[in-house]
This record gives sequence, structure tokens and C-alpha cells, in this order.
Amino acid sequence: MRTKSLLLLIIFAILMLPIATDATSFTSFRVIDQIKEAHYIVRGRVGKMEVREEPTTTRPYTYWEFSIIEVYSDDKLQNRIDIRQPGGEIDGLGYYVSASAKFQESEEVVVMLRDTQEEAKEIIGLASGKYTVMKDDKGNEYLQSGLGFPLKDANAKWMSPNEFAQLVDRVLSQDTTESDQSIRASPSAHASHFQPPGVGFPAYINAMTPQKPKPMPTAAAVKKSDLSLKKQKKQIESIAAKSDRNLASESDVNWIQVIAIITSFLLIAWISFLVLRPTE
Repeated sequence: MRTKSLLLLIIFAILMLPIATDATSFTSFRVIDQIKEAHYIVRGRVGKMEVREEPTTTRPYTYWEFSIIEVYSDDKLQNRIDIRQPGGEIDGLGYYVSASAKFQESEEVVVMLRDTQEEAKEIIGLASGKYTVMKDDKGNEYLQSGLGFPLKDANAKWMSPNEFAQLVDRVLSQDTTESDQSIRASPSAHASHFQPPGVGFPAYINAMTPQKPKPMPTAAAVKKSDLSLKKQKKQIESIAAKSDRNLASESDVNWIQVIAIITSFLLIAWISFLVLRPTE
């Protein structure tokens, strides 16, 4: 009797393992939604970096010189621009925004940008709005997301910058295919480690050291900045909403899986008690 019960316990635990594993899986967002939200999509080379105060809010922003090689979007830009994202350190005081894009001087990248209240353009979605131009062993170019994953087409083939440019053309001309809808910024198996990053101030604050007091921004400047941050937040929420319309149904399934897991563990504990309890 004890042997049969123990065998039943092992079989039941094995059957419940796939449910426990699948419960942590989520859906990543679509690249075509990123493209629709961007004002500009350009390929270029990163230049020197500088941290300085954003004119409206006087908060630290990181700026990079950026030399444009090719413009994929309809709107044109000058050959050299500045790109920026929130975060940085000035005189020992600063803050860091989670999921910020990381750049290296002379790095060749494709970035998704938006207009700001100054001439500099801002990266949309932080790290998710940056794709580094890489080369495989044969010298073929492909794009790697700022999230750390190679960008793949619907057939799981690494996507080249030219193929990405063609995808941008199809999105802007509203001529996307069903395959285009399935291209994701990161593999869904890893999506639980990433949520579309916010652009609020600040997401994470590093250790701060005192510095000289600075003039407080005017009420009008703060109001203008808050409106800008709200606009950025809506853009990020829009990307997530468009690409995760089935998230609610997946959430229901996950709740069912959680209940099933709890029930299975209780049942396993009960069977273990029956198997291991001392007999008179």
C-alpha cells in the first residue's frame, strides 16, 4: 500500500511540473508597435557622451552626439544630431532610470526617437528603442536589441538592418503582413524579465552626495515637465496595450494555473502524510 501511494505521489508531481513552469510566462511586445510610436527611426554612429541639465527641468540627462548614416522613417533629420535619455550624474548628484539604453562611442546603432522641447531627440522606450548593428561569423549584419536579444523575423532568422528598414516601410505604408505582426522585441520565453520601461523621474535613485543648492525650477517649468513626462508615459502604455490585447485572458489562465499548483501541493502533502505516518 505504501509503495503504491508513493508511486502515485511521484507521478502526480511530474504531471504538475509543466503547469508550474508555464505559470511564469508572459508575452513580449511587438516591434511594429514600437515603429508606429516613433517620430524618427535612424541608423547612425554614436559619438561623445555628456551629462548636462535638461533646460526645462534642470534635471540630469545624458546626451550623445549622433552621426546619421540612414533615415528609415519618412521625416528627415540633419546629418548630425544629439540624442538623449533621462538620467546621469552632475557634481556627484544624479539618478538612474531602470532599463536605460547603454551606448559606446563609435558604436553603430538603429534608434527610435521622438521630438523634445529642445533640439535633441529622445530615445523612445529607453533600451527597447535601441538596436545595435552586429556581425555574425560570416560578416553578415544583424540587429541586437538593447534588451540583449538578436532581433528575429517570423521564421526565427536574425534580422539585418536592411530587412528592418523594409519592415519600417511596410508599417508606415500600412502594408504589414501577418508575419510582421509576430516579430517581437524580445523572445516571449524571456519576456517575464522585462516590462516596457517607464520614463518617469526617477525610476531608481543611486546613492546621492550633497552638492551646492541650485535654483528651483519655476512653477511653469515644472508643470511643462510633468506634462512631458505624462506624454511619455502614455506612449509607453500605448505600446504595451497594443501588443498585449490578449494579456487579460492569459492572466486568467495564470490564476487557474496558480490555483492548480496550490491544490497539487496540498494534495501531495496529504498523500505524503498518509504514506509516511507511522503505522500501529
